[in-house]
Amino acid sequence: MNVTEIELIERVKNGDPKAAKEMYLVLRPIFFSYFKKHPLQEDTLKDLYQETMLAFYRNLVNNKYDAKKSRMGTYFVSIGKNKVADYFKSRNVAIDEISDIAFEPYVYPDLTPQQLLLKEKFQQLGKKCQNVIRLFYYRGLSLKDIVELGFYKDENSAKSQKSRCMKQLRTLVKQ
Repeated sequence: MNVTEIELIERVKNGDPKAAKEMYLVLRPIFFSYFKKHPLQEDTLKDLYQETMLAFYRNLVNNKYDAKKSRMGTYFVSIGKNKVADYFKSRNVAIDEISDIAFEPYVYPDLTPQQLLLKEKFQQLGKKCQNVIRLFYYRGLSLKDIVELGFYKDENSAKSQKSRCMKQLRTLVKQ
């Protein structure tokens, strides 16, 4: 957690309305980029964001969130996962685990031979490589967003991992 997040959290806890608005604006792109691939209407996604923000705010002011245990964005997304899962459950949509949806790519019915090859080689990569490639290319998250989710300690680490994984994937495809 960086100093800016800690300061922002303290300002919110102290009742600073500008800090609450700032937090709202900081967490919004994290939430929407993480959940945009789910089969949700935009209005529903906005409502779920509001519900997630309220739950996060309550946890923050009631000291249920420990900044030493997780980053603000990571904690926020975990609340969001629960809200999205509850939404799907309330509509009797069978979902084993919300995290599976977050990382499961859309299945296209008519893949070209090149796409089938890429899919096959992609599955040969390790889980860490699959996740960073899915988060960056499929989910459209920035390296900063990926770091916010707690997968890497900084953007350089995420960038290096993504580069190594893409190199490995290119090598597999060329074989």
